[in-house]
Amino acid sequence: MKKKIFIMSALLTTVTVLLTSCRVNWYDRHYDVPWWVIAVPVIIFSAVTLFAGGQYIASKKYICPNCYKTFHPKWWKAMLSIHVNDDRLFKCPYCGKKGFCYLSRDRE
Repeated sequence: MKKKIFIMSALLTTVTVLLTSCRVNWYDRHYDVPWWVIAVPVIIFSAVTLFAGGQYIASKKYICPNCYKTFHPKWWKAMLSIHVNDDRLFKCPYCGKKGFCYLSRDRE
């Protein structure tokens, strides 16, 4: 999982740096904008969005398809997990089996 996170962050950083050098035209004046002026806000926005989305997904309860126990995943696992509709691929903290866990529809 650490390798996957590292590859995703390296890819995001590379794409951000490559796509951010630009020339701005403002009322017949030309300005060369350095890459970091655009890259830093994009990286901060991406990090905040990933964190907020992960927190929202992790606040939900999921049901293991093997042992049928409910659990709350960690926010970073929830954000980076493979999903199909509301089902997400998690490793159950109780039985240790990996599978598509169902979103619990119970009210807390």
